[in-house]
Amino acid sequence: MLAIYKVALNTSLTEAYQHLTSANGQADHVFVLIASILGILAIIGMTVNSFLVFVTIRSKTLNGTANKLLAIYSFCELFHQSGYLLLPVSVFLGRILIPYKIVIRFLSFPCFTFCSSIGLIFFTSIDRLFHVLFPLISR
Repeated sequence: MLAIYKVALNTSLTEAYQHLTSANGQADHVFVLIASILGILAIIGMTVNSFLVFVTIRSKTLNGTANKLLAIYSFCELFHQSGYLLLPVSVFLGRILIPYKIVIRFLSFPCFTFCSSIGLIFFTSIDRLFHVLFPLISR
């Protein structure tokens, strides 16, 4: 039987909640640690991506197509990484299990931006391939 974080896949919702919490109803310390690390990494990633977008907009030398595509990619990743803040916020507020309708509301836009970022990376790679194969035409 496959077990993920001490919870088997065929357990009931009550058993899963009991495994994720301690005896007094608080979140397990390991769960809080994982949520904290995830939240810190998401905030760092959002900060770095917002700086990249800001620098690309403000700089006049970064007006190439690849730089613009990478800035748009970072903008999409900024919203994608905001979806990772749902777990730390819910853990620190004491709501470990959230109804799926609320989760879908919070995570639909980050999932959309993640799918958009895949297309942006593809077009960035096509742009770079074009500039490598035809260097004289691209100038």
